[in-house]
Amino acid sequence: MGLLEKCSVFLELIISLLVLVFFILVIFPVFLLLFLVCYFWRLMLVIYMKMQSHKRYVRIMGGKNPVVAIDDLHGKPLCTIVGMGAFDGKLDFLTATEFVSTIVNAKEDSTGKLLNPELQQYYEEWLGFIWWKWEEKFSLMDHVKFWDSSELPNGIANEDTLVNIIGILEGQPFPKNKSPWEVVVLRNVKLKRVANEDELKTAIIFRFHHGLGDGIAMMQQFMKYVFDDAFEKVAHPVYTRRNKCQMGIHKLVAALELPYQFLKQGVTSYDINDWHLPEYKLKREVSKAWSKRIPIESIRRFKTIHEVGFTAVLLSAIAGALRQSMLNNGVKLPKKIHAILPLPWPKHPKKLCNHWSYGFLTIPVGTEDRMKRLKKCHKYVNELKESPSPAVNFAILTAFNLLPTWIIRATTLTNYFPTVILSNFPGPPSGTTGIGGWPLVDTCFTGGPLRGNIGISITILSYDDALRIVLGVDKAIFPTDTMTVDLIRGIESEFEFLQY
Repeated sequence: MGLLEKCSVFLELIISLLVLVFFILVIFPVFLLLFLVCYFWRLMLVIYMKMQSHKRYVRIMGGKNPVVAIDDLHGKPLCTIVGMGAFDGKLDFLTATEFVSTIVNAKEDSTGKLLNPELQQYYEEWLGFIWWKWEEKFSLMDHVKFWDSSELPNGIANEDTLVNIIGILEGQPFPKNKSPWEVVVLRNVKLKRVANEDELKTAIIFRFHHGLGDGIAMMQQFMKYVFDDAFEKVAHPVYTRRNKCQMGIHKLVAALELPYQFLKQGVTSYDINDWHLPEYKLKREVSKAWSKRIPIESIRRFKTIHEVGFTAVLLSAIAGALRQSMLNNGVKLPKKIHAILPLPWPKHPKKLCNHWSYGFLTIPVGTEDRMKRLKKCHKYVNELKESPSPAVNFAILTAFNLLPTWIIRATTLTNYFPTVILSNFPGPPSGTTGIGGWPLVDTCFTGGPLRGNIGISITILSYDDALRIVLGVDKAIFPTDTMTVDLIRGIESEFEFLQY
């Protein structure tokens, strides 16, 4: 470590200590008083509800759910997650209903109670908090639907048509007094670079509001009750290994650095560029495009040769494509932009819930040289892995979700910092079979930009030794669908470079 780096570390330590002292002496007492008052009010409401003979609500919403449940899900939802699985064969309505029923009616082995009662419940605000409430007359027919094939060109959905339908479903509001999820069956789907390419497929599109749970929670349920394979066979994120002593030190450092890290990431991750528009300028109409199936083997080979991580290769390709798109569209090129990265958290409960944190990842769009850009991406990914920020954010989310909704809306500002939201998750293992014994041949997922002023979403899901990238761009940034398609083709071109 050079002298300049030592000075930088020392200066950061001094600033961290000063912020910690200010936080303990000034901020913490005020926040603690506010928190105790709000928590006491919350506790009184819970006790009052339990005392009622005819309960208006089942229970108050807890965990990490409220921060996404405050979305306008009956108007213009921004926190919808959409997953798609394409299968060989033609699925009939009865089979589709049966497979959904296995998830909805799944029960806990020990108690016999519904494992996921939320799938028969909806939520609404009452006196500053969000509460779960049973549907009055729950019916699977309200949640399982067929897409009318007569609306498709020649009765067939090609890849462009399919991603457009996924985009439509992402932006659709959810009906009131119904659990916010829906399964849409789309037949006669034509896909490329999949098994039995000449045969038409059936796409099962599952859309749900983030307030019900996160993507990992939904994948767990599908893998257990719909597919033959257990969730344990899905590739899991690799966390930094620490022994008990190291883990204790890491948690202590995260606790001590909590105020500094929270402030630091807000300052360092705030983007100023032509694609980071104020919220009022966003149209909330999204153009969707997705990549062809990109072989994973070439990525693995490339990362091994250059001694970088898999995620670094993905980030470098995305950075290169974003850079070129900015240049092509006459956008002033910044040195870097940032992405908020949802992070699955260890020990995820095996039921519907939100159990995640987040971090901010630097995207070096200002670096022209591919190899330099790759090395920078590797560095940024490793810094995030070692950073206490995700642990800090996990703790802050836990505390903030106990507060009234008006405080959450006023203080949850993380989605106002970066330009992009980037999600990267492994999909089911190769050779997965499920519905009616038919094999799964392709997958993808996407999601809304969440509350805030993020106008670009990028989601990545892998399956069967290939990955799909889905891109969503607000039409205030890309007025035409062609611009979105050009960007996704640019990402593909960056991956094609890996083969040389």
